[in-house]
Order: sequence, then C-alpha cells, then structure tokens
Amino acid sequence: MQQHDDMIATFLGIDLAWQSERNPTGAVALRESAGRLQLLEAAPPLPSLAAVYAFIERNESRRTFVAVDGPLVIPNSTGQRRCELELSRQFGSRHASCHSSNSTLYPDAGSVRLANWLASRGFEHAGSASGDRLMLEVYPHAAYVALFELPSIIRYKKGSAAEKVLGLRTVQHTLRELPWVYDAALDELLSVDPSTMRGRARKSFEDSLDALFCAYLAFHFSRYGMSACQIFGNSADGYIINPTTALARLAVAAA
Repeated sequence: MQQHDDMIATFLGIDLAWQSERNPTGAVALRESAGRLQLLEAAPPLPSLAAVYAFIERNESRRTFVAVDGPLVIPNSTGQRRCELELSRQFGSRHASCHSSNSTLYPDAGSVRLANWLASRGFEHAGSASGDRLMLEVYPHAAYVALFELPSIIRYKKGSAAEKVLGLRTVQHTLRELPWVYDAALDELLSVDPSTMRGRARKSFEDSLDALFCAYLAFHFSRYGMSACQIFGNSADGYIINPTTALARLAVAAA
C-alpha cells in the first residue's frame, strides 16, 4: 500500500556554525522512500539563522525530525554540560570528546535560539517526548564511532590540507554504507573529489557532509528510537542522542 504523503517523514540535518551569524551553516533535507533515504535538498552555505529558519520552513512536513550538531540547551554559565562530560567519558578514548558549551562562551547562542524557534513551531526535544515533530542534538564524531564501530574518529576537520582531504574521502566512503536512494545530486556529494576544493569551498563541502549525516541520525532515531540510541544528559540540563547499535547489526535485524 502506498504511504500517504502526509505520513511520510522528513529528516533535516543542521550542521550549525558556532557563530551562526558570522559563519555559514550546512543543511540537508532527506525524505524516506520505501525504507531508503532520498535527498531533497543540500543547501548552499546558509549565512544566518534566518536562512536556517527558511531552509526548515521550505522542507518541513507534518512529520519532521530535525537533528542539530550544536548545543540546543545550555543551562550552565561555565564549564561543560553534564551530557558533554558523560559522552566524553565514554568516547574520549576514541578521541570523540566534546567541546565545552556554556553561556559565558556562547552568550545568546544561535543553537539555543534555533531550539526556541523550533519549539515555537511545535517541535519537542526528542529526549523527553515522542511525536511527529521532534528536534535532537547530535554529535557526529561520536555517532560515526558508534554506528560504524570505529576504533577512533574519522579525522577530517584538523591537520594539513592533505590530511583533511583524506579524511573527507573516508567520510564519503563511510556514508555510502547508509541506505540511500541515489540520484545525481547525492552521487555528486558522495563522489566529488575533495582535493579539487580549497579553503571555504572545502569547508562548505565538509559542512554539507556533516549535515547529511545529521539528517541520517534524525532518521535513525525516528526508525529505531531509544532501543538503538543512548541519551547523554537530559532535555533540562542539555542532552546528546547517539546511536548505540552498529549499522551492521541493524541490517541483520531488519533482514
């Protein structure tokens, strides 16, 4: 039976820039099609929160899950949030420790403003609610490690240009293991040679890959829920949702 359009979920991934009014944000929209994921939009670099809001508005549906790489709840004025400490304890040995988020470092944080804007549109935090319009904070480094059972993070954000290019190729190769509906736009994103890019162009490409993975994590949570995810912290003090079940075991379970 064909699924009615208003029951098909949309999955949005937002790789939010720490200073979202100064630096560009990556954003990707996916839609499920017969258990696989179809690319709706890989946005060009979004220069402001207003542009992020517009991206969400044009891609959201009645059932929408938004995964954000950025701290959605920051109650602490100094130090780290509890969720960052907890995740770092579990994944620090694999180099996936978190950055510190607090209101002194990030006063009036764009990520918190985004969360409040989403809440005004009926989105709830996935860690404390269930429904058709959910937001969740994710951390790609730890998610890659858990989902693909990696011994360490994929290193594509720091190092020499050659090291970053090698890391981006590894990210592309890893992402190809996910259940995609391939078309020209998605194939371009996962096949283009990052060595052909320089400076801002390569950084924007990195942001798009991060956003693509965030969108997948929104799908992962929607599909498997907390049976295949772990929550660090809580929606009051700040939280991060991370997959716990490796992709290979999920594929076996689904067979």
